Amino acid sequence: MSDPYDGALRRPRGGPGSERSGGPGTGAGRPQPVPKRRVPGPRCPACHHGNPTTRVRCEICGHELWRGGASTLAPAPAPLPVPPEPDPRGGTGRLLALVLAPVVVMAALIALVYLLG
Repeated sequence: MSDPYDGALRRPRGGPGSERSGGPGTGAGRPQPVPKRRVPGPRCPACHHGNPTTRVRCEICGHELWRGGASTLAPAPAPLPVPPEPDPRGGTGRLLALVLAPVVVMAALIALVYLLG
């Protein structure tokens, strides 16, 4: 007949040396399960269920665990100001002058070196 094992921790039957005897009912050869430890956390005020510390609402009934804990998020910050539109007159002319000025100077130097050399 087999000994039904329900997973509960029990002291071995018998005297002080009986746990090493390996007799029936002593638990010898079977691993002892580690008991589950309850992590301290808030109890639900509505259903009294113990919840983990990271919960804001009850796992069972969804009730708020503390006042303001499940409130909505903070309002979004004000949008950034829109940058001003670029000036349509003269914006491209300035850029063209800045790009073409070094090109013209380099062409003049190359032509001078070619004519003198």
